[in-house]
Amino acid sequence: MNQIGLCSVTFRDLAPEEVVDVVRTTPLEYIEWAGDVHVPVELEVGLAREIAALYSVSSYGSYYHAGEGEDFEAVLAQAKNLGATDIRIWAGNMDMDKPWGQGDADVFDRIVADIKAVAKLASADGIKLNIEHHQWTYADSTEETVKLLEAIDEPNVYLNWQPPMEGSVADKVADIRALGPWISNVHVFNWDSKFQRYPLVDGKDAWAEYIAELEKFPFEGRKYLLEFVLDDDVEQLKRDADTLAELMQG
Repeated sequence: MNQIGLCSVTFRDLAPEEVVDVVRTTPLEYIEWAGDVHVPVELEVGLAREIAALYSVSSYGSYYHAGEGEDFEAVLAQAKNLGATDIRIWAGNMDMDKPWGQGDADVFDRIVADIKAVAKLASADGIKLNIEHHQWTYADSTEETVKLLEAIDEPNVYLNWQPPMEGSVADKVADIRALGPWISNVHVFNWDSKFQRYPLVDGKDAWAEYIAELEKFPFEGRKYLLEFVLDDDVEQLKRDADTLAELMQG
């Protein structure tokens, strides 16, 4: 059964306890804790475990950039402190000069080798890795993302899907259709190609299509996680959460 939640990065300026207080006023059931602000890898074990005890944890939203020589063992340790079954990772550093769907072959190979290696470490603890489907990385276009996942070919490596910033609703449905076998968790938001934010209800029809296509590829424990809201507003988050709950009911 799919569940709904929040990416804590949505409210960077709130303390973890404040994020939880907000979530408790909504139908959201889970929190993905951000690794850059709320639960960085440097946070001491006791504090991480206190945060984990506040609310059900869906995943650890790490900023591990594969292929860049970063310390994955610290990321894995913090995910275990949270009791997270999933870790979000990145296919390389974000490079705003990277052409869409293209990249350096050596960098691609380095990313693949690194993800294969860290996947084996995570697998030993029963943890899945979810690569962020994101522009300016080596998991940006449909074709490049398929190429990456096929090259990695590890049983605990999946894709964290979110709508590409460019293209029509039909294009994004086609993206899901191609990537569906790998899609685990989903980040839910309503932005346009210029990063302008809108209430989720304004994109309800589009998201109904995305969810219908996603559900053709069942994934046990998939979470739909709200990420970012108009004006970083708590009241808007509550409205978006209600919209997401309605969408999940069909």
